[in-house]
Amino acid sequence: MSDYPYLDVLKRYYQGCSTGDVVLMKSAFAPNVVHYFPLRDPVRGADALAAHWLDLHRRLGATWTIDRTVIQGNEAVMEWTMRFTPRGATHPVLWRGVDWCVFHEGRISEIRAFYHHPIEPRVPSELKDFPYGQRGYPTL
Repeated sequence: MSDYPYLDVLKRYYQGCSTGDVVLMKSAFAPNVVHYFPLRDPVRGADALAAHWLDLHRRLGATWTIDRTVIQGNEAVMEWTMRFTPRGATHPVLWRGVDWCVFHEGRISEIRAFYHHPIEPRVPSELKDFPYGQRGYPTL
């Protein structure tokens, strides 16, 4: 067993999102999971959330990495990087954020996402002067 409970669940979730594997995603979700976003309505339920990420993966070729994780009790916080190519663009961009996850009976029951949109030039999506490459984060 891992020293970090729930890490395998998080890896299944992000791997499922990155590959469009609905079964893998749903294996990480409680049936009544709720995902909260800064700029849109929450997505409620395992089926709806898996469909949401499948759509994003298909439309934008989106893939995710888990960059750092802290787990305590039944909660986990992780930094992530999403790589995708915006509609009409020829080059990929990186979108960075943090998810706060709550677990119930071994599965994700709540996700709170915190991020800034990478396409809007007035809103930075990265930390100024943070050494992403030196610390092993994905870079372009």
